[in-house]
Amino acid sequence: LSAVSTYDVRVQADCGEGDLSQWTTSSFSTTCGALELPYTYGFEDNLVTTSPNSSSNPFPKCWDRIAYQSGSYGSYTYYPYVFTATTSQPYAHGGNGANTYSGHSLRFYQTSSSTNECAVLPEISNDYNMNSIQIRFWAAVQSSQGNLKIGIMSSPTDANTFVQIEEINVSNTYNNGFQEYTVPFSSYTGNGKHIAFMCGTGSSYAYFLIDDITVEVVPTCLIPMNLEATVNSETETILNWSAGGEETEWELEVTSEGDRLTQTTFVTGH
Repeated sequence: LSAVSTYDVRVQADCGEGDLSQWTTSSFSTTCGALELPYTYGFEDNLVTTSPNSSSNPFPKCWDRIAYQSGSYGSYTYYPYVFTATTSQPYAHGGNGANTYSGHSLRFYQTSSSTNECAVLPEISNDYNMNSIQIRFWAAVQSSQGNLKIGIMSSPTDANTFVQIEEINVSNTYNNGFQEYTVPFSSYTGNGKHIAFMCGTGSSYAYFLIDDITVEVVPTCLIPMNLEATVNSETETILNWSAGGEETEWELEVTSEGDRLTQTTFVTGH
Protein backbone atom coordinates (compact mmCIF):
# COMPACT_ATOMS: atom_id res chain seq x y z
CA LEU A 1 0.00 0.00 0.00
CA SER A 2 1.03 3.61 -0.54
CA ALA A 3 0.88 6.47 1.95
CA VAL A 4 -1.83 9.12 1.63
CA SER A 5 -4.03 6.88 -0.51
CA THR A 6 -7.63 5.67 -0.41
CA TYR A 7 -8.49 2.03 -1.11
CA ASP A 8 -11.73 0.12 -1.60
CA VAL A 9 -11.97 -3.42 -0.21
CA ARG A 10 -14.60 -6.16 -0.41
CA VAL A 11 -14.90 -9.60 1.18
CA GLN A 12 -17.22 -12.56 0.59
CA ALA A 13 -17.50 -15.88 2.40
CA ASP A 14 -16.54 -19.08 0.56
CA CYS A 15 -18.59 -21.89 2.14
CA GLY A 16 -17.39 -24.54 -0.27
CA GLU A 17 -18.79 -26.26 -3.35
CA GLY A 18 -19.45 -22.94 -5.05
CA ASP A 19 -21.56 -21.55 -2.20
CA LEU A 20 -20.55 -17.88 -1.96
CA SER A 21 -22.01 -15.11 0.14
CA GLN A 22 -22.81 -11.59 -1.02
CA TRP A 23 -19.91 -9.15 -0.99
CA THR A 24 -19.43 -6.78 1.95
CA THR A 25 -17.55 -3.62 1.05
CA SER A 26 -15.62 -0.88 2.80
CA SER A 27 -12.90 1.68 2.14
CA PHE A 28 -9.97 3.08 4.07
CA SER A 29 -7.25 5.71 3.75
CA THR A 30 -3.63 5.20 4.69
CA THR A 31 -1.84 7.63 6.98
CA CYS A 32 0.63 10.36 6.08
CA GLY A 33 4.11 9.34 5.01
CA ALA A 34 6.78 9.91 2.38
CA LEU A 35 5.45 9.53 -1.14
CA GLU A 36 6.47 6.65 -3.36
CA LEU A 37 6.38 7.38 -7.07
CA PRO A 38 4.48 7.63 -9.28
CA TYR A 39 2.05 9.67 -7.18
CA THR A 40 -1.21 10.74 -8.80
CA TYR A 41 -3.90 12.87 -7.20
CA GLY A 42 -7.07 14.48 -8.54
CA PHE A 43 -8.36 16.16 -5.34
CA GLU A 44 -11.32 13.76 -5.21
CA ASP A 45 -10.56 12.06 -1.88
CA ASN A 46 -8.49 12.38 1.30
CA LEU A 47 -9.87 15.87 1.98
CA VAL A 48 -9.70 17.46 5.43
CA THR A 49 -12.73 19.50 6.51
CA THR A 50 -11.83 20.12 10.16
CA SER A 51 -10.53 23.52 11.34
CA PRO A 52 -8.84 25.55 9.95
CA ASN A 53 -10.55 23.99 6.92
CA SER A 54 -14.28 23.43 6.45
CA SER A 55 -16.70 21.41 4.33
CA SER A 56 -16.89 24.41 1.97
CA ASN A 57 -13.12 24.94 1.88
CA PRO A 58 -11.41 21.56 2.34
CA PHE A 59 -7.73 20.85 1.78
CA PRO A 60 -5.82 17.67 0.86
CA LYS A 61 -4.84 15.39 3.73
CA CYS A 62 -1.10 15.40 4.47
CA TRP A 63 -0.48 18.49 2.31
CA ASP A 64 0.67 21.77 3.87
CA ARG A 65 -0.83 25.16 3.12
CA ILE A 66 0.59 28.64 3.46
CA ALA A 67 -2.60 30.64 3.27
CA TYR A 68 -3.38 33.92 1.53
CA GLN A 69 -1.77 36.47 3.86
CA SER A 70 -2.32 39.98 2.57
CA GLY A 71 -3.97 42.08 -0.09
CA SER A 72 -7.36 43.61 -0.70
CA TYR A 73 -9.40 40.67 0.58
CA GLY A 74 -8.44 39.79 4.14
CA SER A 75 -11.29 37.28 4.34
CA TYR A 76 -9.63 35.11 1.66
CA THR A 77 -7.30 33.43 4.15
CA TYR A 78 -8.79 30.01 3.32
CA TYR A 79 -7.02 30.09 -0.07
CA PRO A 80 -5.72 27.81 -1.52
CA TYR A 81 -8.47 25.22 -1.06
CA VAL A 82 -10.19 22.39 -2.91
CA PHE A 83 -13.12 23.70 -4.96
CA THR A 84 -16.17 21.58 -5.73
CA ALA A 85 -17.29 22.12 -9.32
CA THR A 86 -20.97 22.78 -10.07
CA THR A 87 -23.17 23.07 -13.15
CA SER A 88 -22.70 26.84 -13.18
CA GLN A 89 -19.03 26.64 -12.16
CA PRO A 90 -17.40 23.71 -14.01
CA TYR A 91 -13.98 24.45 -12.55
CA ALA A 92 -12.49 20.94 -12.63
CA HIS A 93 -10.61 18.86 -15.18
CA GLY A 94 -12.67 16.06 -16.71
CA GLY A 95 -9.93 14.45 -18.80
CA ASN A 96 -8.11 15.28 -22.04
CA GLY A 97 -8.26 18.98 -21.25
CA ALA A 98 -12.06 19.23 -20.96
CA ASN A 99 -13.68 20.89 -17.96
CA THR A 100 -16.37 19.23 -15.85
CA TYR A 101 -18.97 20.19 -13.27
CA SER A 102 -18.74 16.95 -11.27
CA GLY A 103 -15.24 16.99 -9.76
CA HIS A 104 -12.78 18.99 -7.70
CA SER A 105 -9.75 21.17 -8.31
CA LEU A 106 -7.23 23.12 -6.23
CA ARG A 107 -8.08 26.82 -6.35
CA PHE A 108 -5.71 29.78 -5.78
CA TYR A 109 -6.35 33.51 -5.61
CA GLN A 110 -3.79 35.89 -7.16
CA THR A 111 -3.51 39.62 -6.50
CA SER A 112 -1.10 42.34 -7.62
CA SER A 113 0.87 41.92 -4.38
CA SER A 114 2.79 38.90 -3.16
CA THR A 115 0.91 36.76 -0.64
CA ASN A 116 3.23 33.70 -0.40
CA GLU A 117 0.15 31.57 -1.02
CA CYS A 118 1.37 27.95 -1.29
CA ALA A 119 0.07 24.40 -1.59
CA VAL A 120 2.81 21.97 -0.57
CA LEU A 121 2.83 18.27 -1.38
CA PRO A 122 3.84 15.61 1.15
CA GLU A 123 7.52 14.75 1.37
CA ILE A 124 8.99 12.72 -1.47
CA SER A 125 10.64 9.47 -0.37
CA ASN A 126 14.43 9.46 0.06
CA ASP A 127 14.50 6.68 -2.53
CA TYR A 128 14.34 9.40 -5.21
CA ASN A 129 16.71 12.21 -6.08
CA MET A 130 14.70 15.38 -6.58
CA ASN A 131 16.61 16.27 -9.76
CA SER A 132 15.47 13.00 -11.35
CA ILE A 133 11.71 13.61 -11.05
CA GLN A 134 9.07 15.83 -12.62
CA ILE A 135 5.51 16.95 -11.99
CA ARG A 136 2.70 17.00 -14.56
CA PHE A 137 -0.60 18.77 -13.93
CA TRP A 138 -3.55 20.41 -15.66
CA ALA A 139 -4.29 24.09 -15.06
CA ALA A 140 -6.64 26.87 -16.10
CA VAL A 141 -7.81 30.28 -14.91
CA GLN A 142 -11.36 31.49 -14.43
CA SER A 143 -10.88 34.83 -16.20
CA SER A 144 -7.72 36.93 -16.05
CA GLN A 145 -4.39 35.28 -16.79
CA GLY A 146 -1.91 34.83 -13.98
CA ASN A 147 1.46 33.45 -12.94
CA LEU A 148 1.99 30.18 -11.14
CA LYS A 149 5.33 29.24 -9.60
CA ILE A 150 6.48 25.65 -9.15
CA GLY A 151 9.37 24.85 -6.85
CA ILE A 152 10.76 22.81 -3.98
CA MET A 153 10.73 23.58 -0.25
CA SER A 154 12.89 22.22 2.54
CA SER A 155 10.36 23.30 5.18
CA PRO A 156 6.71 22.91 4.07
CA THR A 157 5.50 25.66 6.41
CA ASP A 158 8.16 28.29 5.65
CA ALA A 159 7.73 30.19 2.37
CA ASN A 160 11.30 31.47 2.69
CA THR A 161 12.58 27.98 1.84
CA PHE A 162 10.77 27.96 -1.53
CA VAL A 163 13.23 27.50 -4.42
CA GLN A 164 11.55 28.35 -7.71
CA ILE A 165 12.15 25.97 -10.60
CA GLU A 166 9.73 27.43 -13.12
CA GLU A 167 7.10 30.16 -13.41
CA ILE A 168 4.21 29.52 -15.78
CA ASN A 169 1.86 32.10 -17.24
CA VAL A 170 -1.54 30.43 -17.28
CA SER A 171 -3.80 32.20 -19.78
CA ASN A 172 -6.26 29.51 -20.90
CA THR A 173 -9.66 29.92 -19.27
CA TYR A 174 -11.60 26.93 -17.96
CA ASN A 175 -14.31 27.27 -20.63
CA ASN A 176 -11.63 26.77 -23.29
CA GLY A 177 -10.32 23.75 -21.45
CA PHE A 178 -7.46 22.91 -19.12
CA GLN A 179 -3.87 22.79 -20.38
CA GLU A 180 -1.30 20.23 -19.26
CA TYR A 181 2.07 21.41 -17.98
CA THR A 182 5.23 19.43 -17.22
CA VAL A 183 7.95 20.75 -14.92
CA PRO A 184 11.15 18.70 -14.47
CA PHE A 185 13.34 19.39 -11.43
CA SER A 186 16.63 18.51 -13.14
CA SER A 187 18.17 21.89 -12.21
CA TYR A 188 17.55 21.49 -8.47
CA THR A 189 20.63 21.09 -6.25
CA GLY A 190 19.21 21.60 -2.75
CA ASN A 191 18.06 19.19 -0.04
CA GLY A 192 14.32 19.97 -0.04
CA LYS A 193 11.86 17.10 -0.47
CA HIS A 194 8.55 18.98 -0.81
CA ILE A 195 7.21 20.04 -4.22
CA ALA A 196 5.12 23.21 -3.96
CA PHE A 197 2.82 25.43 -5.99
CA MET A 198 3.14 29.14 -5.16
CA CYS A 199 0.78 31.81 -6.44
CA GLY A 200 2.56 34.53 -8.39
CA THR A 201 1.54 38.16 -8.82
CA GLY A 202 -0.17 39.93 -11.69
CA SER A 203 -1.56 43.25 -12.82
CA SER A 204 -5.02 42.10 -11.75
CA TYR A 205 -6.59 39.39 -9.65
CA ALA A 206 -6.92 35.87 -11.01
CA TYR A 207 -8.26 32.53 -9.84
CA PHE A 208 -6.04 29.53 -10.64
CA LEU A 209 -7.36 26.00 -10.98
CA ILE A 210 -5.01 23.00 -10.71
CA ASP A 211 -6.09 19.39 -11.18
CA ASP A 212 -4.92 15.83 -11.85
CA ILE A 213 -1.28 16.01 -10.81
CA THR A 214 1.31 13.29 -11.36
CA VAL A 215 4.76 13.18 -9.75
CA GLU A 216 7.06 10.68 -11.42
CA VAL A 217 10.61 9.79 -12.29
CA VAL A 218 11.50 11.52 -15.55
CA PRO A 219 11.03 8.90 -18.28
CA THR A 220 13.86 8.18 -20.70
CA CYS A 221 11.48 8.71 -23.64
CA LEU A 222 9.58 11.94 -23.10
CA ILE A 223 5.99 12.51 -24.20
CA PRO A 224 5.55 14.90 -27.17
CA MET A 225 4.08 18.27 -26.23
CA ASN A 226 1.71 20.92 -27.59
CA LEU A 227 -0.24 18.66 -29.96
CA GLU A 228 -2.49 20.84 -32.13
CA ALA A 229 -4.76 20.14 -35.10
CA THR A 230 -5.48 22.76 -37.77
CA VAL A 231 -8.42 21.86 -40.01
CA ASN A 232 -7.81 23.11 -43.56
CA SER A 233 -10.78 21.50 -45.30
CA GLU A 234 -13.30 18.68 -45.00
CA THR A 235 -10.56 16.17 -45.94
CA GLU A 236 -7.34 17.77 -44.70
CA THR A 237 -6.01 18.54 -41.22
CA ILE A 238 -2.47 19.60 -40.32
CA LEU A 239 -1.04 18.18 -37.07
CA ASN A 240 1.77 19.90 -35.19
CA TRP A 241 3.56 19.03 -31.97
CA SER A 242 6.83 19.71 -30.16
CA ALA A 243 9.44 17.10 -29.37
CA GLY A 244 9.46 16.11 -25.71
CA GLY A 245 13.20 15.49 -25.86
CA GLU A 246 15.74 14.97 -28.61
CA GLU A 247 13.75 12.37 -30.55
CA THR A 248 13.33 12.73 -34.32
CA GLU A 249 10.77 10.00 -35.01
CA TRP A 250 7.24 9.46 -33.75
CA GLU A 251 4.35 7.01 -34.07
CA LEU A 252 1.05 8.59 -35.14
CA GLU A 253 -2.45 7.18 -34.76
CA VAL A 254 -5.65 8.80 -36.05
CA THR A 255 -9.15 7.36 -35.74
CA SER A 256 -12.79 8.42 -35.61
CA GLU A 257 -13.96 9.70 -32.23
CA GLY A 258 -14.86 6.84 -29.91
CA ASP A 259 -13.15 4.17 -32.00
CA ARG A 260 -10.22 2.17 -30.73
CA LEU A 261 -6.81 3.22 -32.02
CA THR A 262 -5.28 0.30 -33.91
CA GLN A 263 -3.34 1.60 -36.91
CA THR A 264 0.09 3.19 -36.41
CA THR A 265 1.97 5.41 -38.85
CA PHE A 266 5.67 6.18 -38.41
CA VAL A 267 6.66 9.79 -39.11
CA THR A 268 9.91 11.78 -38.96
CA GLY A 269 8.52 15.33 -39.12
CA HIS A 270 5.99 17.40 -37.22
